[in-house]
Amino acid sequence: MVPRRLRSLSLNDIDSVDFEEAVQTIRAFLLEDTSSDEDSADDPENGCAIDDSEDENDVLVEIRRALLQERILSHIAHVRQEQIRYVIPFHWAPMLSPLIESDVDACVALERAAFPGAGQGATSGQIEYRIRKCGNICMGLFNTCAPVDARGWWVRTLPYARLAETGRGDRSKRVMFAHFIATLGEHLVVTDNDMMYPQDWRDASVRRPSSLGHRLSGRTLCLHSFAVCPEAQGVGIGKRAIMSYLQLVKESAVADRVALICKRSHIVYFYRIGFKLVGPSRTTIAGNGWYDMVFDLAAMRKLPYRGETVDED
Repeated sequence: MVPRRLRSLSLNDIDSVDFEEAVQTIRAFLLEDTSSDEDSADDPENGCAIDDSEDENDVLVEIRRALLQERILSHIAHVRQEQIRYVIPFHWAPMLSPLIESDVDACVALERAAFPGAGQGATSGQIEYRIRKCGNICMGLFNTCAPVDARGWWVRTLPYARLAETGRGDRSKRVMFAHFIATLGEHLVVTDNDMMYPQDWRDASVRRPSSLGHRLSGRTLCLHSFAVCPEAQGVGIGKRAIMSYLQLVKESAVADRVALICKRSHIVYFYRIGFKLVGPSRTTIAGNGWYDMVFDLAAMRKLPYRGETVDED
């Protein structure tokens, strides 16, 4: 059976709004519009005030709500772009693309930068095995930049960036900002065997099957590493990237669910994305204090692309 390969996806094609950002922005707009709403409510000839009374024109109410929502989304998008521009001083049009063997060094550098604590990040051996054996489900978030636009700018993966196109005059490079490294497993949660890998996997003469590592027939995508460059954290890149990655996994039909283990401090982060907390993990390789979380791909709503609406059920 030939594994399905995840397609590439531009993050700028996806609309995603952080819930807490939206709440704060809504509050700001409501405070801003309080005086105008009160004046409208007092004016009997003004039919544009939002009012749930039976006399209110429902069409006008929906129009005003739609306009308010448009203003909110536009404001959030503007703020987000300003935040990104602050840490990335060149055109931001990232792509999620499958990882290949030549990306291993960049992934190792990113893993060590994102998880400096002992035993928290994947080893170089694990990363190489997973990319070479499971390249169809291991993805990187790349953005192209020209050397002239990146003067004085640096991220941990920049030394490992590859030329974007052969023969391109400006010698632009594809810089990795995040990665998703995974294998397929046969259990509902990540196990010790999923996290390990056969030491003789490079030996083509070895024919005996191993219970360790990637399971080709597994229906659980074990997300072993989701890392974002420390220099690019805190501006929403990670959340947008993982939502896009989950969408790609769902569209590929390569798995029924995505499972991971995380520390207590990250439970809320993944819960807000849509992962469900299963409980303390039984894995022992990475030590104690890990929790199992699972994302049900069947229940995932389709992310809206730019200019596209999604019907509400």
